[in-house]
Amino acid sequence: MSDTMQQASLGTEMATEDLGAGKPRVGERAFAIAYLAAVGVAMAGWLYAISRAALAAVGWIFG
Repeated sequence: MSDTMQQASLGTEMATEDLGAGKPRVGERAFAIAYLAAVGVAMAGWLYAISRAALAAVGWIFG
Protein backbone atom coordinates (compact mmCIF):
# COMPACT_ATOMS: atom_id res chain seq x y z
CA MET A 1 0.00 0.00 0.00
CA SER A 2 2.79 2.39 0.89
CA ASP A 3 4.66 1.68 -2.35
CA THR A 4 1.53 2.33 -4.39
CA MET A 5 0.99 5.68 -2.71
CA GLN A 6 4.62 6.67 -3.23
CA GLN A 7 4.44 5.79 -6.91
CA ALA A 8 1.23 7.79 -7.31
CA SER A 9 2.79 10.75 -5.53
CA LEU A 10 5.90 10.56 -7.70
CA GLY A 11 3.77 10.36 -10.83
CA THR A 12 1.83 13.46 -9.76
CA GLU A 13 5.05 15.38 -9.07
CA MET A 14 6.45 14.45 -12.47
CA ALA A 15 3.23 15.50 -14.21
CA THR A 16 3.14 18.90 -12.52
CA GLU A 17 6.81 19.51 -13.34
CA ASP A 18 6.20 18.66 -16.99
CA LEU A 19 3.29 21.09 -17.22
CA GLY A 20 5.03 23.78 -15.20
CA ALA A 21 2.01 23.86 -12.90
CA GLY A 22 4.13 23.61 -9.78
CA LYS A 23 5.88 26.94 -10.33
CA PRO A 24 3.84 30.16 -10.24
CA ARG A 25 5.08 33.07 -12.33
CA VAL A 26 7.08 35.85 -10.70
CA GLY A 27 4.25 38.35 -11.14
CA GLU A 28 1.76 36.05 -9.45
CA ARG A 29 4.10 35.51 -6.52
CA ALA A 30 4.77 39.24 -6.18
CA PHE A 31 1.03 39.96 -6.21
CA ALA A 32 0.39 37.25 -3.61
CA ILE A 33 3.13 38.61 -1.34
CA ALA A 34 1.84 42.18 -1.66
CA TYR A 35 -1.73 41.03 -1.02
CA LEU A 36 -0.76 39.02 2.06
CA ALA A 37 1.29 41.94 3.38
CA ALA A 38 -1.69 44.28 2.96
CA VAL A 39 -4.01 41.81 4.67
CA GLY A 40 -1.52 41.42 7.52
CA VAL A 41 -1.27 45.18 8.02
CA ALA A 42 -5.06 45.52 7.94
CA MET A 43 -5.47 42.73 10.50
CA ALA A 44 -2.88 44.34 12.76
CA GLY A 45 -4.73 47.65 12.45
CA TRP A 46 -8.05 46.09 13.38
CA LEU A 47 -6.47 44.28 16.30
CA TYR A 48 -4.96 47.56 17.52
CA ALA A 49 -8.29 49.40 17.18
CA ILE A 50 -10.23 46.66 18.97
CA SER A 51 -7.64 46.53 21.76
CA ARG A 52 -7.78 50.31 22.23
CA ALA A 53 -11.58 50.25 22.30
CA ALA A 54 -11.61 47.41 24.83
CA LEU A 55 -9.10 49.18 27.07
CA ALA A 56 -11.09 52.41 26.83
CA ALA A 57 -14.28 50.54 27.76
CA VAL A 58 -12.58 48.89 30.74
CA GLY A 59 -11.16 52.25 31.84
CA TRP A 60 -14.60 53.85 31.51
CA ILE A 61 -16.32 51.06 33.47
CA PHE A 62 -13.81 50.92 36.32
CA GLY A 63 -12.65 54.54 36.19
